[in-house]
Amino acid sequence: LSGQNNTGIKGFYLTGEPNGNLTWARGIPFVVDDYVVTAGKTLTINSGVVVKFNDDLAGLYVAGHLDVNGISASRSYFTSLKDDTVGGNTAVERNIISGNETYGIWINGDGAGSTGNVVKGNYIGSSSTLTNLAGSNQDYGIYVNNIASNNTIGGSGAGEANVIAFNTVNGIYLINTTTTGNKITYNPIYSNTGKPINLNYGVNQANNGKTIPVISTATPTTVSGTSGASDVIEVFKNTTTNCFDATNFVGTTTAVAGNWSLTGLSLVA
Repeated sequence: LSGQNNTGIKGFYLTGEPNGNLTWARGIPFVVDDYVVTAGKTLTINSGVVVKFNDDLAGLYVAGHLDVNGISASRSYFTSLKDDTVGGNTAVERNIISGNETYGIWINGDGAGSTGNVVKGNYIGSSSTLTNLAGSNQDYGIYVNNIASNNTIGGSGAGEANVIAFNTVNGIYLINTTTTGNKITYNPIYSNTGKPINLNYGVNQANNGKTIPVISTATPTTVSGTSGASDVIEVFKNTTTNCFDATNFVGTTTAVAGNWSLTGLSLVA
């Protein structure tokens, strides 16, 4: 289906849910009201596809599986219908996921489980130039819940990390004891109002209540501390005034018996 609404923007206007597995191919934009990928179904979004959300309450809800195949030469875009700065004719910008009412990305197991999803290479909460998007009140950059397990957010390869910034609550929020095994790696997370990563500690906590790493010692050449027994620790340098922020990746190490140390650094004292 294609058409044009009162904004004058032509595109495929979508609401409801697909009857089966579906692939969106590059062409005119896909404009979403409330679209649900139900459990057991897969929505594949090819490179170069532009997905625009019709208003502040619109959303793409995934209880099944979402496979987005943007590449550096032909990015896929998730943005607001009001945003004309991305999603046009350029193919060198990355995915911009901003300006939504509540969630930038929502991975929802919906009681049946959602697993194996990979979120990488996106700007989530910011503009295409990594500034605060004017008028955006997106609460959560990424929200993961309800038997959504063994998903990956970020990556160590070139361009695989997400930049998650300027969300009004948390950068990444995971909730429910059934939400486990989710890997969050290499992502700069900063300038969010609340915590960069929130596992909902204390009540209904996610990722098996993973132990929060603690920095015990920090010098210009060495950072060390404690954590879970064999946790992988990633150290970031902060370039803002917020002690929660993680702006620049420094290095990674693995804890031994709950102790970790990263040496050979060159940090400003």
